[in-house]
Amino acid sequence: HAQKDMNLLVENDRKDNIKHDLHLDVENERFQHIKADDHLTVDGNTMTHVKSDKTIVTDSSLHIKAGAALLNEAGSEIHLKSGHKSVLEAYTEVTLKVGGNFVKIDPSGVHIVGSVININSGGSAGSGSGFGGVMPILPGGVEAEKTPEETEPVLFSATQYAANPKLISPDAFAYLSISDRPLAKMCQKRPDGSCPRSDCPCLRRS
Repeated sequence: HAQKDMNLLVENDRKDNIKHDLHLDVENERFQHIKADDHLTVDGNTMTHVKSDKTIVTDSSLHIKAGAALLNEAGSEIHLKSGHKSVLEAYTEVTLKVGGNFVKIDPSGVHIVGSVININSGGSAGSGSGFGGVMPILPGGVEAEKTPEETEPVLFSATQYAANPKLISPDAFAYLSISDRPLAKMCQKRPDGSCPRSDCPCLRRS
């Protein structure tokens, strides 16, 4: 349980094995950045529900293959645009239908049915809305681990034991041990019995 921020840094591989369900609830935004390949295998179904827009951008090719049917439905518009050519190919039938008018191509021929058929008699082609997606935002990085020289020990007073010197936190203890520093200041008592330290523990014990 983290009451504020939590940083996790794994220097090599990380493997998780969950024997049952995994639930993730993010109350704000989620950012991910995979710097190599992303592999996902789902043995069952995949359900995704996006209540606003969804953008997919690939700098190379996009391949989609369906073993049975590929079914798309849009509430208002479908706009397909290619930079050079568009090919629609089917083994048995291609149909273009608007209302009661349609153009159907099958092995028996080309069938055109419409209330009025105009060829080279005016009119203009329609246009689509075009691409308007938004690129994703890269995630923030994990804070780098500080070296002993960059880390300052955190000291806290033992208020319940006023006679004792300041205690050292576990983090400060680890810092001092790996940086080869003393855990406490050496006694600076002078030959005349005085001490230059304002927080001299000897005076507190006397």
